[in-house]
Amino acid sequence: MERMMAEANRAFADFDSFFGPDDAWAALPASPAMNLRETDGAYELSLAMADADPSHLDVRLDGRLLSVSSHQDTRTPHTSSSQSFSSRVLLPGPVDPDASLLVTNENNRICIRIPKPAAATAARKP
Repeated sequence: MERMMAEANRAFADFDSFFGPDDAWAALPASPAMNLRETDGAYELSLAMADADPSHLDVRLDGRLLSVSSHQDTRTPHTSSSQSFSSRVLLPGPVDPDASLLVTNENNRICIRIPKPAAATAARKP
């Protein structure tokens, strides 16, 4: 039994390094922090994305599923980089399928406003 345990320990001696972070992993940008809040008339999603241009975001609504993605290529004389972001959020309640989404950049936070249907807004009023 001891021999089997010793063989298993040797086989898995470098196992942790397989899952550990490396320099390439550490250099990747973190996904932006995201917050979702509900108001009487809309859902508001905010993403911490410094210097993001709302027109470069792909924002889609399919029923209650909100998809947000972006892709940015940066080139200098000696380097180039490519950054992508993609996230999907299931909204907690009904949305107005005909309403326009409002996407803005406020203080380095992308804000996406998704209107609720008029019936849902009226039902919440006392």
